[in-house]
Amino acid sequence: MNTLLPGSILARVSDEVPFTTSMRVLVVTADMCWLIPLDFADHRKYSRGPVPVNCEKLERWLGEGKLRVVEFERPKIWTASDEDLNRWYGGSAQKNCAIVEARETALTAIKTVLERYRSNMAGA
Repeated sequence: MNTLLPGSILARVSDEVPFTTSMRVLVVTADMCWLIPLDFADHRKYSRGPVPVNCEKLERWLGEGKLRVVEFERPKIWTASDEDLNRWYGGSAQKNCAIVEARETALTAIKTVLERYRSNMAGA
């Protein structure tokens, strides 16, 4: 039985789990969870693209105490408007700053996964 919920944050407790950073659950299907690494090394502002992981493995690692669900406070930058980001990081109405461009690229990757998931669920 899958108890993982979209939006949950999974933190690694054991080196036996193949993650090097916390992961956010984006989508949960019957057998697959799509996770986004919350890796902010090197001053990264946004997460890398989604990664599929078998739900059964995640549930097993949670049950064995190798992963745990944790609270996560989103960075202010994640909820900032394009206008704010452009003002803070040197963009303009004509040319977005690099952070807005990176956010749009990440959003495109996430939308692809969500749309595929929604269309599969509609056909089920």
